[in-house]
Amino acid sequence: MHPLYSLPLFATSACVAALGVFVVWRKPKEPLNRLFGFLAWSVAHWSLGYGLVYCTTDPEKALHYARFAYCGVVFI
Repeated sequence: MHPLYSLPLFATSACVAALGVFVVWRKPKEPLNRLFGFLAWSVAHWSLGYGLVYCTTDPEKALHYARFAYCGVVFI
């Protein structure tokens, strides 16, 4: 696929990860903040994985990246 399709996924991954770090950084002892941070990490992981899938042209690498992304999906 065209690497241009992966740019929104990389941007989403970076923004969600930054938001999760910010929320946990504000009040790290709060259980709700920790849960949100974990959810944000899972979404960022998923978006990053599928962004990598869209970047690659090798089917074996794409399958590897899809499996990597699925590790984030199971925690959402």
